[in-house]
Amino acid sequence: MNLFKDMNKAEATFALAEIASALLPLTKAELYSPISKILEKNGVGFSVKDWIEGLFQSEDKDKRIIQEFGSDFSEARDFGIDKCIEAAKEKFSPDVIQHWANMSSDEHEKICRMYAADVANAFELKAYKGIIFEEMDGFTLGTNNGDGFIHLNIKMLSAMETPLKLVDTITHELRHQYQSECVQRFHDVSEEVIKEWTKGYEIYTTNQPWAYDPWGYKYNPLEIDARYAGESVIRGMTKDFINENIHAWNGNNR
Repeated sequence: MNLFKDMNKAEATFALAEIASALLPLTKAELYSPISKILEKNGVGFSVKDWIEGLFQSEDKDKRIIQEFGSDFSEARDFGIDKCIEAAKEKFSPDVIQHWANMSSDEHEKICRMYAADVANAFELKAYKGIIFEEMDGFTLGTNNGDGFIHLNIKMLSAMETPLKLVDTITHELRHQYQSECVQRFHDVSEEVIKEWTKGYEIYTTNQPWAYDPWGYKYNPLEIDARYAGESVIRGMTKDFINENIHAWNGNNR
């Protein structure tokens, strides 16, 4: 069965881009691993890899991918991000970040809850109910099942954890809430976006070995979108003041 049989142009481009990002760093020997053979069997030959490699020579490769998806995808991807950045700058100001290690867990939690409320407003969530901090295994930072709550690893409230991890995780998990609400048609997004995210829920898994499930968890469209949201906020909140403050922070925390 052809891997791209049931995909439209945007979905196929998305899939090819993710495959290419995984294949490009590999050595020749690694390219003939089991995963590459599976991809090849499903119609993803190395001529496709070469085509993608040429596409990604430019530094603005993300723009090229977005252009392939069209304006609907671009608008959905960036929806609410600017407001999240402004909220992050306000709640996690340079002064807060500088003194984070000396603040209590209760103070950390209060700031997180205020930021999460701002993110919920930025994404115009219809069913946001709050944060539940709880014990989780060491590798899980947070979860969301679309019921309005985000569950976060309580260990992130530690003074020894970077507050940026909390900004990233809160944004990431609330982005999943937004995705869920879009699939339920609570928000005005294109059919293309709804179809992509609906399919993401259908194939969502953390169990299959990547050799049998190349997209797996990390490359699921829901996770790609949520990572983009969280990392975009981190990039946006830091670019204006990190260079001005990083030396002062390092000096004061020695």
